[in-house]
Amino acid sequence: MELELKKHLEESLNDLISNVIELNGGLQNRVFSFTYDNVKLVARVTLAKKRTQEQLHAELAFMETINLNGIKTISPYQFHDQSITSFKCNGLNYWVVLFEFFNGKHIDVQNRSEWNANFFRDWGRTIANIHSIVSETSQEFTRPCFIQDKGINPIPSLVDKVDPELAIVYENIKMELETFSKTKDNFGLIHNDLHQGNFFVVENELILFDFDDCTYNWYAQDVAVSLYHALWTGESFHPDWTEFHEVFITNFFHGYRSYRSITDDDMKLVSIFLRMRELFLFLLFKSTWDLDSLEEWQETKLIKLEESIKQGTVPYQEVLKKHGKYNS
Repeated sequence: MELELKKHLEESLNDLISNVIELNGGLQNRVFSFTYDNVKLVARVTLAKKRTQEQLHAELAFMETINLNGIKTISPYQFHDQSITSFKCNGLNYWVVLFEFFNGKHIDVQNRSEWNANFFRDWGRTIANIHSIVSETSQEFTRPCFIQDKGINPIPSLVDKVDPELAIVYENIKMELETFSKTKDNFGLIHNDLHQGNFFVVENELILFDFDDCTYNWYAQDVAVSLYHALWTGESFHPDWTEFHEVFITNFFHGYRSYRSITDDDMKLVSIFLRMRELFLFLLFKSTWDLDSLEEWQETKLIKLEESIKQGTVPYQEVLKKHGKYNS
């Protein structure tokens, strides 16, 4: 794809480019860096059947809206009054969105001078700020609802591929979600995948990226994703940090509540989305890991995930209950 993309970018930018390098992409995209006019840029390439052009414009509009209200994100790159172009490669149609290359760094989860109470508060505060911005705006974004859209929600296709029996688990989770209301105070456009791998930290400020999965969903999904990945990461890298759970949960929720309240129903939704996250990760790992040459931790993780999913256990239920954050 590199040669076809290089040709397309040179035609779009009306100039030569260099140093086209593929970076780590995501489940839905391929990502490349390149140099144009002595500026380093990033091209995100998405199958056209996965997203409409209108959805991509809405993603960029969402980023602009929260940017204007104090949430930092990486910046889209405008060229010749365009933000999105299309090209064909091997008979398939793709969308290309350009972003400015941001030379930031992820939080060092092994370094407790970074992975600490102040960071956890900032994390919670940032998520709540996004939810406040969305709940207060009258702007409409042409983005799908997570549960209803298989282009955004990979669980149905992963279930079919990995273990159709788990489709029952997923259907039960969906039925539980349908018992909750959707209001401007609990439901809106969210990032949808805001774990610590999807933002940089610069001078104690979070710089968010990877909004490709932004979707209409309960705000509790953003909270649940952050909880799951933070607790898993903290336990994995700091097994001797006996106060970690308390430090994270106390400060994360303190940060969140500095912008928004979180109700009992919100926490019930968080519990449901924690189970959904675990189901998603199990299906993702089973479909992407080399099952014939797993490392010991991977084997252990898959066994624990499968047991938890089939038993209907809420991930980190005991931890959340201990710190007063679990509602059954």
